[in-house]
Amino acid sequence: MTSQPDSSGVSLSIEQVVRRESRGIPPWTSAELSRVVLSNALGAVLIGISWYQVAGQLTTRDELAWLNVGILGVAIAGISNAMWLLRGRRNIGLARVMILPDVPPRSATHWSDRLAEDLENQPVASAAMTRYHRPSCPLVEGKQTSAMSRRDHERAGKIPCELCEP
Repeated sequence: MTSQPDSSGVSLSIEQVVRRESRGIPPWTSAELSRVVLSNALGAVLIGISWYQVAGQLTTRDELAWLNVGILGVAIAGISNAMWLLRGRRNIGLARVMILPDVPPRSATHWSDRLAEDLENQPVASAAMTRYHRPSCPLVEGKQTSAMSRRDHERAGKIPCELCEP
């Protein structure tokens, strides 16, 4: 485990540094906020100029040139807002990754190993269930179930699970 000294000279572990750093990660910096406000202001000014100029034109040909200026203003404001939201989403995702622990992925052989065992075992269900399952089905994991033959489950009105297909 490596460590870094903090401002007081105390040595901190990497995990402590990450936790300390991640507490103060805002979704947006003040520079990004300034950028989105300025680009929205520019977009609004272009839309206002376009509206004012179109109102004074008599022909459609002259109005179309100013309409393009208004469309440019909407595009500038829309793109800057989209970029601002995407940056915030990215920063929140980075903070989440730094704070939350890693979840180990399920092993690829986990389901297939248990599947071979299930072929020998009887399907399981509980009285409240409408379907019967393999013993390793994630839908019955941790629940009180009883094993019966497939025929007995079907006589009780239960149907097979679509996920584990017993």
